[in-house]
Amino acid sequence: MKKISYVIGALLCSAALTTAHGVTAHEFVYNPESAQRNSINMPSLTTNINSIRYSDLLYGFQLNISVDGAKLNTNNVNTIKNATTLSTPNVMRPYRIANNTISYRISGEHDLRAVNFVTLTLDQAVVSTAQSLSITLPVIHDITPPDQPHENANTIATLTDKSLHADDFLHGSEKVFTVTLEQGEFVQGCSDVIAHSIMNSSNIQGIVRIWRKTANKVEFIIEGSHYQTNVGNWNFELEPNTTNLKQTLHVSTPIQY
Repeated sequence: MKKISYVIGALLCSAALTTAHGVTAHEFVYNPESAQRNSINMPSLTTNINSIRYSDLLYGFQLNISVDGAKLNTNNVNTIKNATTLSTPNVMRPYRIANNTISYRISGEHDLRAVNFVTLTLDQAVVSTAQSLSITLPVIHDITPPDQPHENANTIATLTDKSLHADDFLHGSEKVFTVTLEQGEFVQGCSDVIAHSIMNSSNIQGIVRIWRKTANKVEFIIEGSHYQTNVGNWNFELEPNTTNLKQTLHVSTPIQY
């Protein structure tokens, strides 16, 4: 009965969002595609690439962002730089703005931990829209991400399991993972931000589904792949917006083979 109530809660909480690599989370997003189906013109961002290589994030690359359905209010590169945010710590430097397109040079970040998605946001102050515009690109792991635990791992948020087996991440394992907070509380309401945070920062890819959440505990499953992982430690992060502590919490556990 409990399991049924958790499923109903997840369905009421939100709909499914599908992204690259088959990774999904329970979140309803009104995107350009859904807007088009409903005959609504919605401004959006597009890029010259469909994904980002992990090696590009480590060593740097160039990225072109086009604003569709709206206009840029400025061609000043410094203004655009200040109005652009990236979900990774890479530094973005716009160097050309023309025809509603911004060309960026993105610096390398050699200490970057594993990420599965990168989100770029352009503030509404520089576009003719009533809201900021964002675009999320999947990260292709062409180089194995680091799997060493963060130095602050497991100081506040911990996994119940002191170690895991590689088979726990295979599709159909039905393994339930539990994260407990030693301090603070998880955010109230829908658990989407927690699911997204785990998926975006995990060095093992998979679909995160939250089964149960209390003030200081979250239970979830991972609908993983058909191929066994080869990392030594499973690392992921709880972003500042997932708890009332307003800080990034690092979680890590070794994997047995």
